[in-house]
Amino acid sequence: MTFNNYLEPSNASASVSPSNGSPLIQFNIGSIQNQTLIGTSVRLNGKIKFSKNGGAIGDVGVLLNNIGIYSVLSQLQINGRNGSDIETIDNYNRYLASAFKSTLGQQKQMNSSTIENLTSPNVYVSTKSLLNTMSEKPFSLELPCGLLSGDIPLGMDQSGGISINLNVAQNSNVFFGLTPASRAQANGCEYELLDLNLTFNTRLSTPEELRMKSMQYNSIQTFTREVNNNHNSINLNTGLSRVVSMFANFLPSSHNNNYNYDGLDVSPFKDNDDLIDNVVKIQVLKGGQKTPYLFDLETYNNSNHQLSTQLARNFKAVFVNSINTTSECYRSQTNTPPNFRLLPIDSNFNYGIGVPYSTFANGVNFSRDQFTLIIDKTSINPQPYSAFCFFKNINTLNFNGNGNVSIEI
Repeated sequence: MTFNNYLEPSNASASVSPSNGSPLIQFNIGSIQNQTLIGTSVRLNGKIKFSKNGGAIGDVGVLLNNIGIYSVLSQLQINGRNGSDIETIDNYNRYLASAFKSTLGQQKQMNSSTIENLTSPNVYVSTKSLLNTMSEKPFSLELPCGLLSGDIPLGMDQSGGISINLNVAQNSNVFFGLTPASRAQANGCEYELLDLNLTFNTRLSTPEELRMKSMQYNSIQTFTREVNNNHNSINLNTGLSRVVSMFANFLPSSHNNNYNYDGLDVSPFKDNDDLIDNVVKIQVLKGGQKTPYLFDLETYNNSNHQLSTQLARNFKAVFVNSINTTSECYRSQTNTPPNFRLLPIDSNFNYGIGVPYSTFANGVNFSRDQFTLIIDKTSINPQPYSAFCFFKNINTLNFNGNGNVSIEI
């Protein structure tokens, strides 16, 4: 038996927007004795409204990234009843920019004849006339993350309930233009979220769940570093003990929170002359030792000739597999956002570097060892990039009674 549930934000804001000083959305799912939350049923619902200086934006090429309304979600945080940080994904929209495109690509290969026609306008804003109107557009979004890919017992002897908190992105990291005219028009565009609510399903807990003292889940954690030169070393002390995978995507540092650029772009490296900046070698280290690869990953041979297309495909597969290592389901056939915008943009790129550790049953222990990613490029005139690194780790959520929980990472 399942039960339908509906919540309004606990911070009781009628409107959520970075412009009005209300960037936080908070929902408290309380303790429900003998019931278990079905994590994949959790959905954020509401309406979104676009405007500029109190009026319509106009049909002049103002764009959104092709992950759609997910562009506005900059952080997802899930806390326990006692305030414990169960999972926090910073740069949540950038995480989804890679994750959704990877799952969509796999679904297209399996069902390319129908996937493009399955998006419901009741779930996402329709693909036409998005920005040239001030009308409110309805949406309903899953919240993909590690914890909500499974089920969570809500009794006081188990989790005792959870709090879901969402921070919204700056306007300047949501809207952008590609031409001088559209960039000028994008500057100052704003969005507003209205009539927000959270819906989810619960079911009766099984006897085994009622006796549970702990549960495991995959947590996504974020680290940000700079990539400024041709030889770059990203060193991270993660403190994580059961890493399943990591992946990184990259953005020119000057493009972040800038109306002139897509702040959620996941394209390859380019130099200051806007030319492709080829990555020629990658090394992955654990405590200074190469792990899991005992060799360098090279895209060029000693004669500086690009290696085979098959090797390039294998490298791409490593990146995708680093995202899809376990059971997180983005249900991309029905729920992947359409590329809604007023002008076409290049949405084919899904560039990143990934490292899967899922061949190790319990992941890899980085609690005492430093993670290092070395990237060698070819540019004569490199530009500074921000590297967004996402680690998937097996966490243990301990149930200590009376709704108190503790987390082992």
